[in-house]
Amino acid sequence: MPPLCNKCQSIFDHWNGRNHWKERRPDHLHHTVPGLQDSARGGCHVCILLLGGIEEHTLREIWSKWPDEEAVVEVREWIGEEGHFAVDLIWRSSPGHRAAGNVALVRAHEMDVSDNVGNIARSTDSEESWTLVNNWLHGCLSNHASCSIHYLEQKLPTRLVAVGSTDVDLRLTLTANLPGDTPYLTLSHCWGGLEFKMLLSDNLRSLLQHIPANEFLTKTFHDAITITRRLGFKYIWIDSLCIIQNDNNDWEREAALMGNVYGGSSLNLAAVDAPNGDVGCFFHRYSTNVEACKIQISNFESRSARETWNCVPKRFWPNLTLDTVLGCRGWVFQETVLAPRTLYLGSRQLAWGCRKTEACETFPVQINTGHISPAATIEAWSRTNLLDAWDTIISDYPRRALSFPKDKFIALSGVSRLFATKFDASFVAGLWRKDDGDLERQLVWLAESQVQDRPKHYQAPSWSWASVEAEVALPPGLADTQTGFVVLVAVKDVSVTLCTHDPFGQISDGFLIIQCRAPVRVSAQQHLDTRWWLVAMGDAKFYARVYPDSRPHKLDGELLFLPILSSNLENAPQSKFAVHGIILKPHSWDRFSRVGYFGVEKDDLETFDHNWQVNDQSYHLERSDNRIDFGPSVASDNHGNLLYEITII
Repeated sequence: MPPLCNKCQSIFDHWNGRNHWKERRPDHLHHTVPGLQDSARGGCHVCILLLGGIEEHTLREIWSKWPDEEAVVEVREWIGEEGHFAVDLIWRSSPGHRAAGNVALVRAHEMDVSDNVGNIARSTDSEESWTLVNNWLHGCLSNHASCSIHYLEQKLPTRLVAVGSTDVDLRLTLTANLPGDTPYLTLSHCWGGLEFKMLLSDNLRSLLQHIPANEFLTKTFHDAITITRRLGFKYIWIDSLCIIQNDNNDWEREAALMGNVYGGSSLNLAAVDAPNGDVGCFFHRYSTNVEACKIQISNFESRSARETWNCVPKRFWPNLTLDTVLGCRGWVFQETVLAPRTLYLGSRQLAWGCRKTEACETFPVQINTGHISPAATIEAWSRTNLLDAWDTIISDYPRRALSFPKDKFIALSGVSRLFATKFDASFVAGLWRKDDGDLERQLVWLAESQVQDRPKHYQAPSWSWASVEAEVALPPGLADTQTGFVVLVAVKDVSVTLCTHDPFGQISDGFLIIQCRAPVRVSAQQHLDTRWWLVAMGDAKFYARVYPDSRPHKLDGELLFLPILSSNLENAPQSKFAVHGIILKPHSWDRFSRVGYFGVEKDDLETFDHNWQVNDQSYHLERSDNRIDFGPSVASDNHGNLLYEITII
């Protein structure tokens, strides 16, 4: 166990008092940035991890502005993880005393020290690595019943690559003549703009006889085929070799089956650190960077007794799987979620994720960091309801990149099919319709960050999160207080026009008809460069939380606030927002488009309600002269407010 530097050792010498470390200790100082770098070069494993956790731009800023300032150490309990603790470095001169994920975070957690067994080789293509992968695979196949459950119909892909024993035997095969339970592997990889030969309509017949390896196999493909052979499998599915790339009908048919393809595989190979096919699946690395960082910590009861703990980076598991060049791709979301097992072929080390276990070369038995593999999320969905489960998807999937944004639905279609079957619900442009109020509640998504212009080519109706290029989330305070909100509107009709026969695929048009009180006419002006906007509503003015759906963050012209949810203040005391709604603009005289989200705080609820009532009356009296026509009222609510039916496209 290599020695730590004096600064790091002093942290853990006082570890027995960790329950009392609720605040920062200004007297417990760590290194300056230059000192941290020197200590890391000197071999202090904790300093190596701390330095590696600092984002490059943050490191440069601290170096340039406060090179002589020593960081303050903060130790705190890891949120949501019993017995796990975090070590933060804080530079007090930085704005907001930046720490945690913004600077560097190392979490120390109690683990079985016997977990780190065996030798770690310099290459991931080594006998040690192959032994470990075989142990993971056969241990899962033998002991994990849940990893063998098929959540979608078990159906072989139309074509598979038959790997043979050497490249001479390599060929494409049609699966119609194979047994339905034939085992096969799949590959998740980045195309990366690299030009390479692929399956086309005019070479299909020849590839069924033989695939010339030197012409059709990138390094990544060749490595994946090597893995297939080494693990004892006869077939692998690779998209560019198993889908006819210049046949739209074949592509649409096979793309709709992606959920079955990955869900029915025995193992998915994820080339996580290969930006293109030239890089491959195997890497050389420093074995010392893979070894677990084990530290001696004072026992909780006595400073004289010592315990061995493991120290890992804050995002140890995501760094190996999600925070990679492959992990940020849109198609990969469903590939790794639906595959029962995935082998992550990284540049730093190999990692394993199935529905029961997450492991890697550092911790080959089990990783205990609080993160779960994508494959395990299927079981997590089984323990919750439809909307909560789908919320976890739309907070993750939209931030991932697609080469063709029009594929936003088809690249998720396997997961959507699973949801439709599991929850017995109808898929509508990325939203779900099942119980009363479900579809309405999903309308109040917000474009949280990375907001772009709306795409030029149609992707989805404006009321769907799929219509925007942005990271999407539920509004603050809503996810945990669903029972505390009353639905104020009712969707009377919804329709989408499909581009193909796939109900979960690309669409060309869509609308919904919603019954509601007359939307509120407002004008809004952004306050400085924040999410708070000054809203003029009748004679009143107040601040509302506003999230435009597209950039620039500017909403000109006449706007309409349509409240969707209102909080029952007695049942939702933890939410500071009383109203959640969407912002509309007239698209034509009788149709409207969504352009944003708004939230009204509890303190402004009375003002909002009063002016909404005034708005109802003024609209009814002045309708004949109004440029916006909601049509005749169709009903009234329990309070006598007139209700209209408006169309949102």
